Amino acid sequence: LTLGRKLAASRSFVRSDEEVLEMAASPNPKSITESGIDFRKGSYQEHVGTGWHALEADSEGGYRWMASKAKAYLRPLASEGCEFSMEGYIPPLVRYGASKLHLTIRIGVESRAFTLREGVFSVKWALQDLQPNSVQKIDLASDHCIQRTSDNRQLAVLVRRLGFKPTPIGGLRKALLDLQDTPSGRSAPSLGGRSKRVLFISAFAPIPNTH
Repeated sequence: LTLGRKLAASRSFVRSDEEVLEMAASPNPKSITESGIDFRKGSYQEHVGTGWHALEADSEGGYRWMASKAKAYLRPLASEGCEFSMEGYIPPLVRYGASKLHLTIRIGVESRAFTLREGVFSVKWALQDLQPNSVQKIDLASDHCIQRTSDNRQLAVLVRRLGFKPTPIGGLRKALLDLQDTPSGRSAPSLGGRSKRVLFISAFAPIPNTH
């Protein structure tokens, strides 16, 4: 029913097969509640769009393969000082027929390209001025897929985790703003029910006269 409504609303436009598939796979914004995806904890089916293969697991935990293009949907909690990170694994590059692999990440109107080499990888990207509590579409694109394999799937990057988190600067600014929003009539917590006065008395002993 949801897909029918989406297609009915767009009958006046000519859309490509890829756009139609994206519309069908895009989740309901109300179901997007997480700022990050960790496939070691589950499939996060409601947060992924097109381009993802089924959840698998190894000794390190859960993961998903992405095809040459994949989409994810997340809801960052911070508006400034927000960092996007992604972790995963790249098999030996000889299986790609390439000496290196480029991963392009697009979030909103910003994009960043990363060069990945074989083995475990972790990339980070500092973002500014993301609207807090808004759904963000993450477009992932790889310029190479595995060629030497008996698997007939299109396999580009093994992904274990991706998502947003506030940076220390962003968290500090939020803490300062929270302090500024504290009502003026509220004082610091008291250490006790009674106020006490402390009297400091200094005593000086006379120095013996040696003369």
